[in-house]
Amino acid sequence: MASARSASLLEERRLPDAPRRAMPEAVPEFIEEPGFAEYRDILLNRKRLILGTIALALACSTMYAIFATPIYRANLLLQIEDSAPDSKSFLTDTTGLGEIKTSANGEIQVIGSRMILGPAVDQVRLHLDARPRYLPLVGQWLARRATELSEPGFFNGTGYVTGTERIGVDRFAIPASFEDTTAFVVTARGDGRFTVEHELLTTPLTGEVGVPLRQATGDGTFEILLDELSGRPGAEFQVTVASRLRTIERLQERLLMSEQGRQSNVVNVALEDGDRVRLADTLNAIADAYVRQNVERKSAEAEKTLAFLNAQLPVFERQLRASEDAFARFRNQHGTIAFDEEAKVWLKSTADLQTSLLELQQSRLELTRTHGDEHPKVQTLDRQIAAVRTQLAALNRRIAATPDIQRDALRLERDMRANSAQYQSMQNNALQMRLLSEGKIGNVRLLDRAVVSKLPVKPQKALLIAFALVVGALAGPLVAIFLARTRRGIRSGDEIASRTGLEVFGAIPYSVEQARLHERRRRNRSFELLADSNPGDDVVKAMRVPRSALT
Repeated sequence: MASARSASLLEERRLPDAPRRAMPEAVPEFIEEPGFAEYRDILLNRKRLILGTIALALACSTMYAIFATPIYRANLLLQIEDSAPDSKSFLTDTTGLGEIKTSANGEIQVIGSRMILGPAVDQVRLHLDARPRYLPLVGQWLARRATELSEPGFFNGTGYVTGTERIGVDRFAIPASFEDTTAFVVTARGDGRFTVEHELLTTPLTGEVGVPLRQATGDGTFEILLDELSGRPGAEFQVTVASRLRTIERLQERLLMSEQGRQSNVVNVALEDGDRVRLADTLNAIADAYVRQNVERKSAEAEKTLAFLNAQLPVFERQLRASEDAFARFRNQHGTIAFDEEAKVWLKSTADLQTSLLELQQSRLELTRTHGDEHPKVQTLDRQIAAVRTQLAALNRRIAATPDIQRDALRLERDMRANSAQYQSMQNNALQMRLLSEGKIGNVRLLDRAVVSKLPVKPQKALLIAFALVVGALAGPLVAIFLARTRRGIRSGDEIASRTGLEVFGAIPYSVEQARLHERRRRNRSFELLADSNPGDDVVKAMRVPRSALT
């Protein structure tokens, strides 16, 4: 009974059920378009990241500007002349033989050819690169400032040097299978002795400075001669050997050639290298090889033309003698014939035309031997020959209408004059070709030899640092915005209300002081409230807002 009564009393005192709050309806996903204020807050909140990015870019560029190997540039100037003999002849006026007419663009291709670069590579030995094995990154920078030999090795890396070590290679002939591979390692052993190692060698080669090293292996014969090896025992040097063809191709890629001004026929040849001495030697060797080739080519053409002229001179001499004898016999038989003014004009015109015809025919003969019948110059000569023959035929018809004695006299004197002029022209050309052949004179002049400036062209430190500053200033904000936009989270109370449908009464900020209290409690097992230790903290103030909203 008691239990039943107690239950009834409890039932009577039970408060009425509170009305249940309806569940929020599903709301569409909150999409907030970023605005200027949000970007401003991102940049301000992540200013350390932005400044760190700028500092990193500046540090990298500064280190590169300091430790990078200086690159120097040198150039030379070549003048290409259109040279021609002073006197006029059928070899120069009609065909251009004995004259080298070239454009700057064509000569640029000649300079960059293997015919020119090959001898320069051999002279300077560009296929061979011998240098100390410097410590990575800073080794060359330290070596440029060193005044004495360094102690080889750095931590576990043996053989690295940072001092004034030098190596001089007089000869380094190796089998072709070792070309274009990894570098040979030459190690100083003291007292002028050294060893040569390579990944393809089963056993190291041993030699002495100044003494030729010749050793036959299964891959071929090695011939090595070092004329200098300055370094303490254990110092290592690297010798890289490239094939001749690969060296020429690399040089072709590095050469910078252009014409100075439009149609100036002055060619500028420039090259960049980290070795100032090798840079000047390479450019000057290219210039010498090009000038020498030009002279040899011109001399060879002159010799060919001279041989042709020497073969033709006896023929023209016999023709001249025959015409002189025929004219002399005619005068002995008929005496001197007086010509009127019109006949004199005919005589001079026919003699000039016949001389021109012979010159054109000889020019065509020489051109067909070297260029063939389809060459444009040969076709031009054919048209000129046809025109001269037409004019000569018209004059001959006029001469044929004159009396027999006068006609024969005109014909004989015309032939004698034409043959005499032609023979004299052949002699003059033979003399000119002989002078060209023996004088060794080309149509290329070296205006300026290569001289290397003491100031490097790369790296341009000021420009590099300015560029790094711009890159850092652009990359820093971009990285900050990217990180802020890719990290998912709630950024505002409005976003909470929109996503959940719940009312937001307040926002509690992050407290650095609360983090310290939490860390202190974790270490010392002590408990202290933030409201007691720091009542004025932003978190304590923010807690009052939802309390006020709920009351």
